[in-house]
Amino acid sequence: LAVLLACLLTPTAALAADGTFINVPARKDMVHDAKRGLIYISSSGTVQRYNIASGTFLAPIQIGGGLLGLDLSPDGNTLVVADNAYDEASGWVHLVSLNTLQSSKSKFPRAWMEAGTFTAVYAADGNVYTTSTYQGSGWVNLRKLDPGQGAWSNVASVTQATMLSASGDGQTIAF
Repeated sequence: LAVLLACLLTPTAALAADGTFINVPARKDMVHDAKRGLIYISSSGTVQRYNIASGTFLAPIQIGGGLLGLDLSPDGNTLVVADNAYDEASGWVHLVSLNTLQSSKSKFPRAWMEAGTFTAVYAADGNVYTTSTYQGSGWVNLRKLDPGQGAWSNVASVTQATMLSASGDGQTIAF
């Protein structure tokens, strides 16, 4: 859910949560940007930008496609966004510079019956790991992108739409 929970913990008090519902239709994923005080929320072909302090939305990042999972780079300057769209030869992720809000596609060759990208997460070293969807039921590649080189490599084979999560220190990618 697109809900922000602020937790307060003191030595004499129990854990408490105060929630604010952030109304974003067709939301798929979200990530918190502590550096800028924003929450990014993927929704259809845009990334919504919610300002936590003011409780308002900034202008969305217009990307297009069918945006799904997203994550923030370790340095906090780039957003990677999975896109369920694809063409005959390629799938891709979008890399968004948070300093300029400019987006670029990083394409990989898609396998037969593979559809678009399902999710993407950053590891501590700045590499991006992705999984894809499949046209039916099937297995897809768990891929790694080195954004500095623009180079993709296959890491493992996983079932379609496998969720990914990085550990707090980014040293482990769970799937």
